[in-house]
Amino acid sequence: MRWIKKGIIFEPINNYWFNSHASIPTPIIIKDKIRIYYSARNKSGQSLPSFFETDLEDPTKITYIHDKPIFNLGNPGTFDDNGVLLCSIVKSNDHYYMFYAGFEICNKVRYRLLSGLAISDDDGISFKRLSDVPILDRVNKEYLFRGGPFCLKDKNIFRLWYCSGDGWIKIKDKDFPKYEISYLETQDILNWNSQPIKHLRLSEIDEHAFGRPYIIKFDNFYEMYYSIRSIKFAQYRLGYATSKDGYNWARKDLQLNLDVSKNGFDNEAIMYASPIKVNNKIFLFYNGNNFGIDGIGLAIRDI
Repeated sequence: MRWIKKGIIFEPINNYWFNSHASIPTPIIIKDKIRIYYSARNKSGQSLPSFFETDLEDPTKITYIHDKPIFNLGNPGTFDDNGVLLCSIVKSNDHYYMFYAGFEICNKVRYRLLSGLAISDDDGISFKRLSDVPILDRVNKEYLFRGGPFCLKDKNIFRLWYCSGDGWIKIKDKDFPKYEISYLETQDILNWNSQPIKHLRLSEIDEHAFGRPYIIKFDNFYEMYYSIRSIKFAQYRLGYATSKDGYNWARKDLQLNLDVSKNGFDNEAIMYASPIKVNNKIFLFYNGNNFGIDGIGLAIRDI
């Protein structure tokens, strides 16, 4: 693949409602524009989602920046009381649904990530949580992490890929999470009680986690973009896989050909790739160093 990097298109600036970061870009097309959701951090370091919009043909041209969060923290004691990380948006029956990871500070481990679901009645401008408990709650072997949910509506099936795990690895005296990518599907977007299936397992000795997966469907195959965290780099790099059916995936990380830059905002890490098809191009939004502290970057390739 041949990508052209366009640099940062959106920077977190102090005169916005948030304090830092613009993490986990999540684009959708609404009429003649691209709306890009992201999660920013307030002064307490807690993440909340919002969005900005760009020209459909040229995402470097920002046309609108929303001036407040579109969702609030959960009530004290809930799974999302210390952060909300928006991970995917799905439209169904004239409603937009937001899948997100709730960040919960714990006592004997650093944190827990479980997935929630919210609904919008105003074309995705704001969202209301559907429950104070996770839509992906703890299960055996996934009792710490069921986060990073990406949902794709594929005909009449809702397909969900997410980060799952129950362990930690110590790197330079600090605990880091271990998780792989699991899969669920349902015809009822409110019900995800089926048995999870592992779709992408850690294959290298050095790997210890995958970041939020992002799936894009073409006529006869699927592409999955994900982030790979390794002991060697202690940072995220991008991964890439393809599938004919969305069930059986072949990792082709080296074919992606999109890595860190020599200098700039993505010279140490590159993560949270979010591609979207517009005519004969793929616009890929992503974060660089330190989980998007400098903002959101753009890379482009022809289809």
